[in-house]
Amino acid sequence: MNKRLPLLLLVPWLVGVTASLAEAPAETPAWLDSLVEASGLAFQVQQIAPLIQSSLVHGETAWGDVAPEARASMTLAVNWAFSAERLTEDVRTHLQGALGEEPAQAALDWLTSPAGQRITRAEEEASTPAGQRAMAEADIDIAEGSRRDLLSRLLHAVKAPKHQLDFGFEVQRATLLGMDPRNRAAVDQLEAQLRGSRSLLEGIMEEQILSTFLFTYRDIGSEDLEAYLAFALSDKGQAYHEAIMDGLTLALRNAGARMGERLAQIATEAAH
Repeated sequence: MNKRLPLLLLVPWLVGVTASLAEAPAETPAWLDSLVEASGLAFQVQQIAPLIQSSLVHGETAWGDVAPEARASMTLAVNWAFSAERLTEDVRTHLQGALGEEPAQAALDWLTSPAGQRITRAEEEASTPAGQRAMAEADIDIAEGSRRDLLSRLLHAVKAPKHQLDFGFEVQRATLLGMDPRNRAAVDQLEAQLRGSRSLLEGIMEEQILSTFLFTYRDIGSEDLEAYLAFALSDKGQAYHEAIMDGLTLALRNAGARMGERLAQIATEAAH
């Protein structure tokens, strides 16, 4: 996907039209499937459901008092709502409407280049549970130096702090509402705090993301990273990263809404 961002409320809509007024569905661009595959998106979103699951099960949550059979149903709800297939499809839909053919082709050219493929593989490896464990145990040196400077420029080029904050909020929203739908007030408060303190929070997160980048790209040569930075700073690279990150944020929001609906259904059924 060419970004390392470890990691929720579109109202479902129904459209009824007569056959005479119906429009033909938009044709899928030739580049869309190739771009999604080359980006590593489908692989990396597989890690999201386990993350949500872990957040709900551990700690002082409402799940702690839930009967085992009900918890099993909740687990299925999370896995269903945050399935890689649904998340990927939401991102695909967003990309189709938000990304033009020229930036899409430029992104494909980068992603399928030898350097782009090496970077995507490094991101995929770091996104796995084993990669996350290794990162947590690693002694990462973030001292000043040319490597740090290069990766710092890269994280700003792809707007990593902004998107990481958005992702984190959507995951937290899903977790709070999954624990208890009555946590809506807490979600609203969290969103207000995010709006009021975004610059501060992004600054705090920058060092954490830099550590993540240093680990993820530890075996990637500076020449490859310079090439990635050049693409990320280009107009077409900016358009690609913005589209795919916004698409993933929207996909997480949609998944949170799906999970909330399914958990509410489970609670209603359990009460009868």
